[in-house]
Amino acid sequence: MSYPGAYSSIRTVDFRNFRFRSYDQAGKPTVSFSLKNGHYKHDEPYEHSSIDLDSVYYLSTSPSKGSSAVVLYSWFAAGGSSSQGGTAEVFTVSDGHLRSVQEIDWDTHFQAGQPTDSFDPRTNTLVIRSAHYIPGDAHCCVSAMDTVTFRWNLTDPISGYAVPPQTSPLLP
Repeated sequence: MSYPGAYSSIRTVDFRNFRFRSYDQAGKPTVSFSLKNGHYKHDEPYEHSSIDLDSVYYLSTSPSKGSSAVVLYSWFAAGGSSSQGGTAEVFTVSDGHLRSVQEIDWDTHFQAGQPTDSFDPRTNTLVIRSAHYIPGDAHCCVSAMDTVTFRWNLTDPISGYAVPPQTSPLLP
């Protein structure tokens, strides 16, 4: 997905004050939100949602591929129920154009301690821990989690890959 504007480098993008957009598989816009100083908040009488920019990591890439960043943000939503999660979105700037090339979402609505993600900038590696609902689990009470590792190729960040997830039971 392309974003409007011209950028000389990924480091010129102000992700703390940025309008993020999501699209469905057909390429139609589904959701957008604008961060102000790294935060977004929406409140109505029976609904609350918030999003916080957690960090921005600049990927090592070859100059011919442009520049790239992994942007991590977390979200919380409550209405009749509540949910929370994390998102990693990979952005590139090539020929002055900003594009979102990959989005990874995970569920952090479980009691296994924080943090639920870590990034190693030396190896361009993201490790996430996500809730894994087993049949019969109530929404409140997930009984397992997945640990998934993503690594981005240093010469082409679009070709990131994931190591198969490991599922672990959560202890009471």
